[in-house]
Amino acid sequence: MAEEVKADREQLTGMAGALRDSTSELDSSAKTDPPMPEVSVSADKVGHTLSELTKTVGGLVAAVHQTADKIHASSGSYGEVDNHAADELRRSGSGLGY
Repeated sequence: MAEEVKADREQLTGMAGALRDSTSELDSSAKTDPPMPEVSVSADKVGHTLSELTKTVGGLVAAVHQTADKIHASSGSYGEVDNHAADELRRSGSGLGY
């Protein structure tokens, strides 16, 4: 018989908090425009690249925060879902000799 899965709510809450905290520097960086570099011929290209990097960082921060929110919202339901799925597999496999 499979072992029951248990999720520690405190660990999940800690994980969600750590994910949110991990983006604090990126988050503040993404909210401000980077300083324009002092270059001549490539100024437009460098500026465009910095702009794209800033947008990408903003997207990364949003994705990490969404993941943290989902972990927090699950509030320990991982074990319940996994145990339910294991029970379903056992029931469906019992007719097959498992």
